Parts: sequence; C-alpha cells; structure tokens
Amino acid sequence: MARFLGSQRDSFRSGIRLPAGGWIVLVSFLVIGPAWAAPAAPASPKEIYHEAQGLFKKNDYAKTTALLWKNVERLDRAGIILLIKAHEAKKEWNDVIRAANLWLGKNNNDEEVLTFLGRAQFMRQRKPDEAKETLKKAIEVNPKYQPAYEVLAEIYEKNPYERRLLYQDMIEAFGPRADFLTKLCELNANDGENEQGEAVCKQAIGVNPKIADNHVYLGIIAKQKGEEDKAGRLLKAAADKFPSSELAQYEIAAYYESQKNWVDSAKYYEACLLADKNSERCLVGVGNSGIQLKKFERAHDAFQAACRRNGRKHTPIVRRAASSLRQMKALEWAEKLETVAERCAFQ
Repeated sequence: MARFLGSQRDSFRSGIRLPAGGWIVLVSFLVIGPAWAAPAAPASPKEIYHEAQGLFKKNDYAKTTALLWKNVERLDRAGIILLIKAHEAKKEWNDVIRAANLWLGKNNNDEEVLTFLGRAQFMRQRKPDEAKETLKKAIEVNPKYQPAYEVLAEIYEKNPYERRLLYQDMIEAFGPRADFLTKLCELNANDGENEQGEAVCKQAIGVNPKIADNHVYLGIIAKQKGEEDKAGRLLKAAADKFPSSELAQYEIAAYYESQKNWVDSAKYYEACLLADKNSERCLVGVGNSGIQLKKFERAHDAFQAACRRNGRKHTPIVRRAASSLRQMKALEWAEKLETVAERCAFQ
C-alpha cells in the first residue's frame, strides 16, 4: 500500500493485485480544511433593538435608522419606537410619519405612537388640524397620557383661549397639580381673565407655595384690576421672598418704574440681573433708571450689554436714552450712547 500527503488533503491509495499480474488502484481522499457551516440565523427583534440602541445612545442617528430600516420586517414595537425617536432627533418628520404609520397599521390605538405622529404632522408643515385630530385620538385612547396634552399645548401656543381650556382638561384628568395650576394662573393673568386667574393663582399657591410665579401673577392681576397699592405689596413680597426669580425682580422693578420711584426701580433691576445676568429687559431697566439717577456710566454699560444680546431690538431704546441725555445737557454721555446705538444696529 502506498500513501502520499497533499498540502490541503491526504489521499490513501491501496491496490489489489489481479491474478494476471495487474492492479486495481483504489484511491480515497480525506479533505482537510474549514468545516461547512450552515447559514446564520436571522437576528431576533431583541438583538436588532439592542444593536440599534447602542448606536442611538452614541447619537449616531443615521446608522440607527439605517440598521432599523434594513430589518424593518422583523422589528417589534420597541424597535419601531426607537426608529421614530431616531428620525425625530434628526427632525426628519416625513420619516417619523412613515415609521409611525407602520406600527399603527398593526395597532391604531397606541397612544404613544399616535402622539409621535401628531407632533410630526404639526412640525412638518405647521398645519395643526391633522395633528390635533391625531392627538385627540391619543387622548381618547388614554385620557391620562400626558405627552399628548403637552404636544397639544405646544400647538396652541399662540391661542391662549384654547390653552386655558386644555389645562383645565389636564387638571380634570390628572388632578390639581401645581405645574398645571401655575400654567393656568399665568394664562389667565396674561389674558386679562382677572377673577378666574386670581382664584387659580391662590389655588396654585395653596398646593405649592414655593413656586414664585403664582405670587407674582397675583400681583399682576391686582394691578390689572386697578388695585395699585395691593399690587405693590404683593409684587414686593414676591420679589423679597424669591430673590432668584427673574420674573419677580423684574415685575416689582417695572412697578416702581411706573411710579417714577427710580431708586427702588434701580435696586430691583440690579437684583434682577443677579437672578439672571442675561435678562435683556432688566439690562434696559438698569439703563433707564441709571439715566434718571444720573449714573451715566452704569446706564451706558447696561445699554451696551443689552445691544450685544439683541442689537436691532434695542437700538431705538438706546437712541431715546441718548436723546434724554442731550436734554439733560449730559453731552459727553449722549455722544457715547449714540455710538453705542450706531454699533447696536449692526449686532
């Protein structure tokens, strides 16, 4: 028997001798190399989701959506939600709608997906009618699904009447929570609904007395009702109780400015900047009160800072301030403010 080895196979050759002297040669081969492997099983929905979730957490939304669309036939609900969120992160509203409708074709009573769809419908073209219908359906499916109300509130941003009704609905659905009452207090005060606003603001304070805005809006409502002394007391109490509230400091400063009480007005405008150094309205207030108190350098610096934040908006205000300085014969500072106004227009 003879045997030989090849580089990638062994062969075994054996011979049988025939009577006539010939041979029958039998050759067998044993193949040595990589074993044959069956095709890998398709990834499960859970495996696809975890891989895509890893990409999503790295803010790699393009790869997230590419992976999920590639496996869209095998996605479960969690995968579809992740696909929607990735497209939403990129503001790809048409793709959000497309992905949401994929799931709603299977379950059209999913309030979370309906809410994603409603927001995308609104953001895509800023046409709220279709979005409102979708979101109202989400609320019908689950009257206690808060995100649907919140998107509706965003849609009604420029419609205070509808927003008031919406927050009343939220209070009915979720109870008299402080955050809902605070928003309703603000909406009523800003819309001049003084009687209802006063009642709601007091209710909000009763639920949580540590929210500054409700105290401030009570003062604003009193002023709107012509109760000037009461308004002053309420606004000052709010400002002193909540020194870190820009709103509280601004409103009492503006109140004193309306009374021509420039000393206290300047004091609270400065306190307002301690609460929020970027408050443009308080920078302007410091500028105006500074001129009245002849603190021209402080006024100049405040107006300059306001201009750096929003030049076009504040240019007319600075020009009026410069004109006031000319009338006061403070010509050097008037010229300096006019220079600020010229630069302000281009910022």
